[in-house]
Amino acid sequence: MRYEISKDRFHEMLAVLHSINEEGADYLCNIPFEQWTQVYNGGLRYGHMTSNLAECINSVLKGTRHLPITSFVREAYFYLAALFSKLAASYKGQM
Repeated sequence: MRYEISKDRFHEMLAVLHSINEEGADYLCNIPFEQWTQVYNGGLRYGHMTSNLAECINSVLKGTRHLPITSFVREAYFYLAALFSKLAASYKGQM
C-alpha cells in the first residue's frame, strides 16, 4: 500500500485495510501520508522508499540471512574486505 503511485489505488487499498483491521487503518491515518506513502511524498524521495542503513545492508546480504550469526558475520567480513580492496585499488590510481 505504501508503494502505490495512484491516489485512487492507494485509497482503495486503505479501504480494504480498514475492512480487515479498523484499528490498524485508523492508526495509519493518524500519521501524515507524506511521511510513509509514495503517492503523497511530493517527490521528495525521488522514488526511494528506504533511507535506513540497516535495510540497505540487509538487501546486500540477503542471501546470508538464514545462516548462523558467526557465519553471517564471516560473510559480512569477506564482503566488506573485497569491497574495500576494490575501492582502494580505484582510489590508488587517482593519487
